[in-house]
Amino acid sequence: MALQELHSNGKVQWPGDARIAVLLSFDFQGGEDVKPDKNGRVNHEEYTQGEYGPNTGIWRILRILSNHEVKATFLTCGGIAERYPEAVAAIVAHGHEVAGHGYHHEVARDLSKEEERDVIKRTTDMIFNRAQKRPFGWRSCTQSPNSLELLLEQGYLWNSNSFAHDLPFVWQNGNKKLVELPRQPFAVLGGGLDRLPSMPAAPRSSRRARFAWPPRPAAPPRPRRRRSRRGRRPASAVAACR
Repeated sequence: MALQELHSNGKVQWPGDARIAVLLSFDFQGGEDVKPDKNGRVNHEEYTQGEYGPNTGIWRILRILSNHEVKATFLTCGGIAERYPEAVAAIVAHGHEVAGHGYHHEVARDLSKEEERDVIKRTTDMIFNRAQKRPFGWRSCTQSPNSLELLLEQGYLWNSNSFAHDLPFVWQNGNKKLVELPRQPFAVLGGGLDRLPSMPAAPRSSRRARFAWPPRPAAPPRPRRRRSRRGRRPASAVAACR
């Protein structure tokens, strides 16, 4: 049976009659994207930059979320769960969700169906081993034509790879359903807006902008001074001469 895409046509009711629902998700990966060159050498600086997340960034994010009493989802590579079990345990201990994100951040569209099936299974098993509960959510590194079918096959409940919609929708194949949670990526690093590869460079002033939380109240507007045109006296001066 063909995969069907089912939408709500804008009629969505959030729990507790909330006006809006927000999901914070973090792709938890490391230096997997940094591959050796033709001579088998790895760029040390690029690799260690990728390893900042599992060594340092994860603990800062957990502290910030805890301070604001916010729960989030960490889409975690199986290889990261294998190498950093303490970080995964801390995510779970803080009440956050651990979802799947490939094993070594594989580009799913470059895998055969069997290779991708193996990646999903190994990631599921490793996260279960580290988190003591299996993941039910998934985000691929570039989804393949087989991804949805394989996630339905392996019992996943939601996927997060679409950028095409604001509201969640459902993939259905026979009696199996998979919720799609659309996403929009952004990054705030070093107190300013980080330029994404697919976006034009932000103006210099916005890259240096500082963000405050909670937001400060807006300053009252300044009164505008009325200026006269060159060669003409202000209306008030004309009236005084009459």
